[in-house]
Amino acid sequence: MAMTTQEALSKVRKLLRMTEDRGCTEAEAKQAAMMAQRIMLAHRIESIEAEAEGAAPAPDQPVEAWADPLDQQKQKTAWRGRLALEICRACGCAVFWSGAALRIVGTADNATAARYLYAFCSREIDRMAKTHAGNGRIWLNNWRIGAAQGVGESLREANEAARREAAPGTALVLVDSALALIRRDRDRADNHMRYTMGIRGKVRHGGSYDSGAREAGKRDGRSINVNSKGRPAVGGGNLRLKGGA
Repeated sequence: MAMTTQEALSKVRKLLRMTEDRGCTEAEAKQAAMMAQRIMLAHRIESIEAEAEGAAPAPDQPVEAWADPLDQQKQKTAWRGRLALEICRACGCAVFWSGAALRIVGTADNATAARYLYAFCSREIDRMAKTHAGNGRIWLNNWRIGAAQGVGESLREANEAARREAAPGTALVLVDSALALIRRDRDRADNHMRYTMGIRGKVRHGGSYDSGAREAGKRDGRSINVNSKGRPAVGGGNLRLKGGA
């Protein structure tokens, strides 16, 4: 039996709570974000399979602009904006600045997944940043932005890994169909933000540029979602993640 959306989200939440303060290793924490992306993709695949077998399609959830902010700081922070953009796009959402708050546009399920993933990755970047505290403010700002970019690259790799692992034919079609649904949801969220809300600006990241710090940040950001052998940690090749949380 295919897992429900709530079961998938519960799995995601439990994975992302496996941080060092709960007793898991750093390597396990670094694998969690990519696994979370894979769980949500697997859930979409199972839903498509169920519909192909005659199940009634689930109605589309409405796209909404959520009042509860994804993040709220005293002032806009470039790296947080970049991280929010990368994660929201991966989850089929849009995001925008409202003052110093980051707000999500998307369906309830997609927004929930984005919140779990953003909270985990922002904590990991903060934790890793402490090891670079002696490099100065400009270097560290660039490192954080690079780390956010690295997270985005790893989330895209999770999707590509699913495609590589899928057997040619039906399995690959299912993966591509699930990825198409994510793009469709992202387009719906973008259109709602732009044409219903009248918000056309993008979440930007600026400031003084340090290429070395950005590249170092990318490497470290990618490590949040990659195991010690440098391969995506996406569930040991098991495309379907069945059952409840």
